[in-house]
Amino acid sequence: MSRFQEESVSCPVCRQKSTQSIATSLRISSKTDFKQQILSGKFQRFTCPNCTHSFHVDDPLVYLDFDQKIMITQFPKSWNSSWKEHEKVVTHNFENYLAGKYAAPAAREMSKGFRLRTVFGLEALAEKISCLESEIDDSLLSILKLQLIQSVDEIPFHPGFIPLFKEIKEDELVFLCPVLNSEGKIEREIMTLPFPLALNEVNEQKELYESLLETFHDATYIDLGRLFFSASTESI
Repeated sequence: MSRFQEESVSCPVCRQKSTQSIATSLRISSKTDFKQQILSGKFQRFTCPNCTHSFHVDDPLVYLDFDQKIMITQFPKSWNSSWKEHEKVVTHNFENYLAGKYAAPAAREMSKGFRLRTVFGLEALAEKISCLESEIDDSLLSILKLQLIQSVDEIPFHPGFIPLFKEIKEDELVFLCPVLNSEGKIEREIMTLPFPLALNEVNEQKELYESLLETFHDATYIDLGRLFFSASTESI
């Protein structure tokens, strides 16, 4: 069962408070539309009653899909720099409450074969859902995103410019990429790479990224944030 709680949230523009129903856990099934709301960017998007600004609320939540064998724990995007701390929480909670001694026998049985992931922000949650359901190796996808950053001059080497995988469309991997335009302003552009060719090429070159791949081994946070936030970075 999905769970929500009433919460007072503030508009990021005018700071007006309003009470909204915020998810703490989502159990996805064929009868719910939460997944489509997440993928379309409509989940937990609210309009400020005072200034009409539209904004997301990305409080911590657990996304569970027993059919796909996926458990994704989403934390606020602003917590990304402390990923080491939060990644430990994900494994601990799964082992103790879904697969371990405190879990119901039925839950322990259903939890077998689950893939655990840690993400930061609703866009990252949508990306991970698309990635896992497309049966894409997210370690290789992370390397491909790194190659995009390294090959496109308009994408600075900065955590605020990590490309987002959106979908596979017409045999292409579709990415939404933050870029700096000629005036130095941030824009978002759609970029595509051939599928599965681009990932196959990454797989053939993966020995070049051995140190990064080692950090992904047995991890739940599989994203370039592990690289960018391993050291302090100035905010953009």
